[in-house]
Amino acid sequence: MKTEALANKVAVRRVKRRVMVDYLTQLCEVGSHPDEIRELLDEVMAFCEQALELLFQLSRVRNETRRTLSGRHSTNGSRGPAEQREPRFDNWKTPYPSDPPDPKTLTAAVKASQRRMERSRN
Repeated sequence: MKTEALANKVAVRRVKRRVMVDYLTQLCEVGSHPDEIRELLDEVMAFCEQALELLFQLSRVRNETRRTLSGRHSTNGSRGPAEQREPRFDNWKTPYPSDPPDPKTLTAAVKASQRRMERSRN
C-alpha cells in the first residue's frame, strides 16, 4: 500500500539523519575543519527537507484514506480500523505530527539558525 511505502521512506530518512548528525557531532568533538562541518550540516538540512516532503505526502495519503473509510462506515456510526489508531513511528524523540509544519516556516527557521551560527563565529 502507498501509505506503508511512504512510512518506510520516512523511517529510512530519519535513521540516515541520525547517522549524519552523529557524524557531525564527531567532527565537532575532534575539532575538524569548519568547511567539513558546514558541508555535512548542509547535507543534513537537505535530508531534513526531503523527509518533510515525505511526511507531507504521507499525511495527504493518510487523510484521503481516512475520508474514504469514514464515508464507508458513516451509516452505522462505527469508526474504521485506520481511524482508530495513528500510524506508529519508531522515532522516540519526535512524535508524529497530526498536521505537518509549514515548510516555509521551517526553512525560515533554518536560515535564521544558520545566520546566528555565522554571527557567533565572527
